[in-house]
Amino acid sequence: FPEGVYRCVFREADEKSCVLLEGNLEKGKPVDITYNTIFDADSEMAADLRDSSAMDFFGMRGGTFLKENSKIADVLYGEKKDVKCRILVSYPYCDMIEKRLKMVPEFSERENLEKRWKQIFEDIGRLEENIKELKNGNIRFHEQPLSWRFVITDNAIYLGYYEQKLSSKSE
Repeated sequence: FPEGVYRCVFREADEKSCVLLEGNLEKGKPVDITYNTIFDADSEMAADLRDSSAMDFFGMRGGTFLKENSKIADVLYGEKKDVKCRILVSYPYCDMIEKRLKMVPEFSERENLEKRWKQIFEDIGRLEENIKELKNGNIRFHEQPLSWRFVITDNAIYLGYYEQKLSSKSE
């Protein structure tokens, strides 16, 4: 956050990849718990959501919050339909999605990249429909390059760093 503003700069390394120049996290205060993936935190986050009045998410597509995709989503669309839920995901046509995907080796080929981008576009559309079911749900879009995602509840902040792999497989 140089000067309090999130900034992440990408440089095209070649036609098939993208290199992150800024936005890397430095080691600081140790975190309480580290999970291998967001789905490893699923049960704890679902329990946390049950005790929260609000949940905020900032990330690329919010697949974790699609109906029937996680325990978190089960709580969100089940018993906590009245939770204040604010979701901020990538604008589906944003070229930063392409740059993020180019960082993942399995999407380096154009065909795989476009197939994944289409899936992200569809997921964001489904999420937009799902959020309408919530009494206090709201979804907005950003065009920021991402190096991390976060979920905030009343009790905790969950951070995930986007590595050079699928975000669902990142710590």
